[in-house]
Amino acid sequence: MRRIFWTICGFWLCGLLVAVGADTFPLTDGTSVVGDVISYNDNGIVFRLDVDKYSQRVPWTKFSQDALKLLANNPKLKALATETIFVRRPVFVVRRAGRVAADLRGEHLRSL
Repeated sequence: MRRIFWTICGFWLCGLLVAVGADTFPLTDGTSVVGDVISYNDNGIVFRLDVDKYSQRVPWTKFSQDALKLLANNPKLKALATETIFVRRPVFVVRRAGRVAADLRGEHLRSL
């Protein structure tokens, strides 16, 4: 009887450890996905949310920048996650007499 009790307790503890290992990934719409990455491709990621529950494929564009950086820590996902991470480029203003100030992207800032 003790053997059955300790076996059940062991499985219960393993289940708790698996649940604790789930990560939280914030999305751009303010919600978040809590789970483990199960499948991924160019279109997005499928998560295991709970025992026998899986999410729909979440597109890469719905992940926030923090979530993409968290996903980039996974060596298997690094190539796909880093493609969608937005890197802020510094804006350089060119000032010359009689010319228009513009940044490197060529957008019009203001007239001098």
